[in-house]
Amino acid sequence: MTNLNPDILLITSWDTACGIAEHSALLKDAVETQSTLRMLPLAGNPASQPASPEDVATIYASLGTPILHLNYHAALHSRWTPDWVRQFQAMGAKIVITYHDSGVPNADQCKQLAYVLRPGLDAMVVHEPFDDLPIQKAHYIRMGVAAPRMPTRFGVREPRYEDDLRLDSFQFKAYDAQPVLGTVGFPFPWKNYDLLAEITGQLGWALILLAPRATQDQIDTWRARNPYSHIQTQFSHRDAVLSVLTGCDATAFTYVTHNTGQSGAILQGIAARKPVIALKTCRQFRALYQDPLGRSTIKWAETFEDVAAHLRSVRIQRIDPGMVALAEQESWKTVGQKYLDLYQGLR
Repeated sequence: MTNLNPDILLITSWDTACGIAEHSALLKDAVETQSTLRMLPLAGNPASQPASPEDVATIYASLGTPILHLNYHAALHSRWTPDWVRQFQAMGAKIVITYHDSGVPNADQCKQLAYVLRPGLDAMVVHEPFDDLPIQKAHYIRMGVAAPRMPTRFGVREPRYEDDLRLDSFQFKAYDAQPVLGTVGFPFPWKNYDLLAEITGQLGWALILLAPRATQDQIDTWRARNPYSHIQTQFSHRDAVLSVLTGCDATAFTYVTHNTGQSGAILQGIAARKPVIALKTCRQFRALYQDPLGRSTIKWAETFEDVAAHLRSVRIQRIDPGMVALAEQESWKTVGQKYLDLYQGLR
């Protein structure tokens, strides 16, 4: 580790079933493919947690004092207190913090890092418009959209993704031309998979729910409402997920929540380049709803009746031109360049 001489030390969960780990992997790839900068992710044990400040402190100086980037989530980084950040500042560290769980920091620790330490931080990144934050040193960089993948052919065994999604079990459609709606994400009640199953069942659509850790009771409920459903309960690699969503005719994200931050799941729908349906009342979609292109291309709904209306009228096509334009605007290449500019400005 000490011989890698990284330019950026990324304090994050890593190589585990976690949205922060996914974001870190995509960020690392986007930065390194566009520059000579090298990022070293540091996770703890288990890898679902970032490395502790004590562990990082013991190796930091030997790594050539790289930029210290906290890919920050309040629960995961609970040990990274303001006092520890001050200690690294005293060591001469350039500190970047990306907030994932809040456009407007609301936990006490988040407030301390955002407001008290912010004059001493080198950069702070949020995914939502930061109208409630002081602008100095704050950067608004939304999460990125992945490059396209080849679509899965439902019902055909494809060895490349067999371990991820067991594609030999994709025998769920009533007939070959039946339209398919897809979505992805942990099956929290506020994502309304029950209603999505009911609507698609009533309208004659098949349904794919990539719902890691779904219970048997949830599966039984969804299949009772739409018997033409494929439900995947394991956490799968993002490439496999995108391949499956690309094979759908549309994706939908029917979230009802006021949680802050930006949804990573809807970005996978955009990456599929197919029509995307979403509830505009969800706070996690605010960044996209306030963007002119996002507002005009995503099929926004206020009610579940609107979701059904969109499904009745959606155009079945190989790609949705609006989603292609939005995916290019929000690409990880663009996001990587923004972070690259930020890092290079601190070196």
